[in-house]
Amino acid sequence: MGNAGSSMTRSWGRRLRRLVRATDAVVRDGRIPRPIRWGGAIGLMPVPGPFDEVVLLVVGGVLWLFYRDQLRDAWRGAADVELVSSPTRGASL
Repeated sequence: MGNAGSSMTRSWGRRLRRLVRATDAVVRDGRIPRPIRWGGAIGLMPVPGPFDEVVLLVVGGVLWLFYRDQLRDAWRGAADVELVSSPTRGASL
């Protein structure tokens, strides 16, 4: 029973690391205009009220509608890094 919980925790940890790597790739992608990338950064700032959430929704919508290929490339690239950097399961050091 305890083994299932640790497996789920590792799964969430891998997803979170992949998400962070993909976000980093999108932020650095020169194919996405700088104002959109800056909008994402502004949306992550801790501003009181719904301003930051609205900015993130607008930037996310623009990225999803017009830059889907770049998002897909970043997500796949983050998975490739994960496959290369993760050790084989069951291997002992």
